[in-house]
Amino acid sequence: MATLTTITLLLLFPLVSFYFEVAVAASAAGGVRLGGACAINTNCTVNVTNSECKNKTCQCLSTFFSQSNTCQAKKALGTACKGNVECSDANAICSNNCKCKTSHYKDSTNNCKPRIAPTNTCGNPKNTSCVANAFCNATKCACYKGFETTKTGCNSLASSWFEGDSFCFLQDLIARFVGIWLLFVINIAEGVEEVALNKDCDVAQTASDQCSIANSECRDDSGTDKCLCETTHYANGGACVLRKSPKVSCASGECVTHASCDSGTSKCVCDAGYDPSPTISPTMCKFKLGYNALVT
Repeated sequence: MATLTTITLLLLFPLVSFYFEVAVAASAAGGVRLGGACAINTNCTVNVTNSECKNKTCQCLSTFFSQSNTCQAKKALGTACKGNVECSDANAICSNNCKCKTSHYKDSTNNCKPRIAPTNTCGNPKNTSCVANAFCNATKCACYKGFETTKTGCNSLASSWFEGDSFCFLQDLIARFVGIWLLFVINIAEGVEEVALNKDCDVAQTASDQCSIANSECRDDSGTDKCLCETTHYANGGACVLRKSPKVSCASGECVTHASCDSGTSKCVCDAGYDPSPTISPTMCKFKLGYNALVT
């Protein structure tokens, strides 16, 4: 009958054997690569900085990501990236830059927080903290015109117009009409907070009246969503003005695409490789067929 000491040795032998196998392999190879077997942290860190031995495998620390057998620091919101794993915030995705998921917003501390439902206090910054189809009305999130308030969001009145029991259709129709009328009156009285040029907005919002300036739109600007003039217009004194055609007097940044303002004549001139089009009273710069940019 086996003694207690013998049984203990038999149980410990696989663990001891695994430790020495890993230690010998790590010593011979100068450390363990990411994804390789390990027993202690030093098996990994001797070869890869900012790594650790986790679940018997060499892995990067939680604030780093794996890249070509190195551990690189995860990236903050607004930083260029190539994959979701590179973003430091668990609720961020990579879309050229690290950005919050549509269900979250970037708060004043540069972290992703869940979007706030109607009737709840707005976050900071308030213009982007509310759920889709909602805005911050002074201090609380409220649905835009044409949307009804629910516990978690804002539903389109148009899409839900004919939902419900047909027996209650007339009653429901009257109630909705009264609700829309009251919402209209409240919005006139309180005013819907719209966003000015170069101010934060939210590209996830579907409401068309988010940006207050005519010919402006909400789009990404180096990792931050802002109300900017449409590409066919330029900003001038808080307004969006139609870009100027070739041969028209201009200032820097006012010309149409593929044109710039000539410092000598102060008129819009097409870039190299582009011609004014049409020839008489041109409105744009058209690519010159057969143009070779390498020709000097």
